[in-house]
Amino acid sequence: MLRVAPVAAETTWSYLSRIADRYGLARGALLPLWTWSGSRPRDEAGPREDAEVMLNPVGRQLLARLGGVDEQVLVRALPAFGDGPQLTNAHST
Repeated sequence: MLRVAPVAAETTWSYLSRIADRYGLARGALLPLWTWSGSRPRDEAGPREDAEVMLNPVGRQLLARLGGVDEQVLVRALPAFGDGPQLTNAHST
């Protein structure tokens, strides 16, 4: 597992993109790991860097494991990391 440290005040999508980059994956390659509701913020180049992703508790755990950091580190660094649905039975945003 690779460690990818979050940057203070980073969006969850930006952090997810950096994890994909670190693993040598296309930025959208990790998106199938989560079930999306609603539409993803996009522009002509794909998902926007300032897009925010809301994860449920299972999704937050998965992101922490992929980045190799504790969830509490992500709560402090990513403003929206603790927001989102509180469902525990699916990977969703």
